[in-house]
Amino acid sequence: MRAKGVVGTRPDKEPKGLLAEEAKRLLKEKRDRKIISKPSPPPNWKCYTMLFKVGVNIDANGNWLGRSRLPRCNRCDGVLSPREHHVCPGYAPKYKKRTQEDWENIESKREERRQERWEARWEREHEEFDEAAWEQRTVECRRCGREMHGIDDPHECPEDIDSDSSEEDQ
Repeated sequence: MRAKGVVGTRPDKEPKGLLAEEAKRLLKEKRDRKIISKPSPPPNWKCYTMLFKVGVNIDANGNWLGRSRLPRCNRCDGVLSPREHHVCPGYAPKYKKRTQEDWENIESKREERRQERWEARWEREHEEFDEAAWEQRTVECRRCGREMHGIDDPHECPEDIDSDSSEEDQ
């Protein structure tokens, strides 16, 4: 502040020196750097009105109310936040594209698993089979109900069984 009664005058000359030159350079750069800023893109809640409904899942200012999950982009499967602008990178495949070599590897692994299952089943069936027990098993005759020992057992059903069944049929 200036004291009372003292008249201040501006210097006629520009300031000189290293600091003065640096200050001028910075001011000039600042003026040159003035770039007209682009308007910011509209937020998702204004672009996707079918996904963001005021009063349902967002308020009037675009704040998420949290009543459901955030919607996802149909192309890239990215989350659409209501207050941000979604710039979609485009379609992103979920699975890698398989080559002929990949398919051959998959098929060889499948064939190995099939062979392992077949061998395990073959071993299981042959372990359970006991030929001695098979020959000593007993079978019930379908006509008379008597017990037969093996399939080759010479068994003859009584003749009156056939006559009884024929009488019942009449």
